[in-house]
Amino acid sequence: METALGAWDQRPLFKSHVSKLLALRKCEPAIDPSILRRLPEYFSLPAEDLPLDPAYEEESSSPDPQKVSVFKDLQRLSRVHLVVPVNAEHMYGAAMNSKACRLTGTGCYYWRLAKDNRI
Repeated sequence: METALGAWDQRPLFKSHVSKLLALRKCEPAIDPSILRRLPEYFSLPAEDLPLDPAYEEESSSPDPQKVSVFKDLQRLSRVHLVVPVNAEHMYGAAMNSKACRLTGTGCYYWRLAKDNRI
């Protein structure tokens, strides 16, 4: 959590009388941090859409292995509501119909953290 906050940002505060630091909660992250670190590679700016085409989908007639790998990450990001398809209901439809995808507000937040090497 500390890395997500800037030098002057307000910190959440937990007061307690304990003799050592205790973890309040241990859990697996909803998405692999390595995927979050690649957000600036996929989106040059957080407000720009990423154009998709059928080559991103592995079931298309001419898939591009590099684009398929990127699309799998985009689908994982979509499942945790960091990326949404533009003018399509699902990421598959956006790719097959040459639409685009964009970062949500939370996705822009994580994009900024990744850009600043805080993830």
